[in-house]
Amino acid sequence: MYFRLSNNGLTHSQFDTLITHLADDHCPIANLFLDWNPIYTDDFKAGDSVPFGSNAFYQPPAVAEGETEPLSQFARLISESKKLQVLFLRASGLKDKDLRDICYVLKPDSGHAMNKSLKVLDLSYNDFSGEAV
Repeated sequence: MYFRLSNNGLTHSQFDTLITHLADDHCPIANLFLDWNPIYTDDFKAGDSVPFGSNAFYQPPAVAEGETEPLSQFARLISESKKLQVLFLRASGLKDKDLRDICYVLKPDSGHAMNKSLKVLDLSYNDFSGEAV
């Protein structure tokens, strides 16, 4: 099944819900396009009357010293999806941490449930530094 959710203003909680559905054994989605979907803190507001700063990007909570930093939402999506074969995350505001976490969960020896079905991953037009790449 092919599913496109491009440019929808997804929030952190909506992204969690999407991950939960993709992790279900009965989820038929194999091709997912999430282009132009940075993760927002609150519901996205559109229009000319929206105050500046209303659409803030989600920032994970600070991690206490000695605690392990949780995986990024994008890495969790890949790690927990059961049948995902094609994933497009173009221009979705991914940063260096997202790239590192995605590479980590794709390693066979990562200790996470490696996604063995993913065949195509498009991360173009995101904001990675040369160091992360």
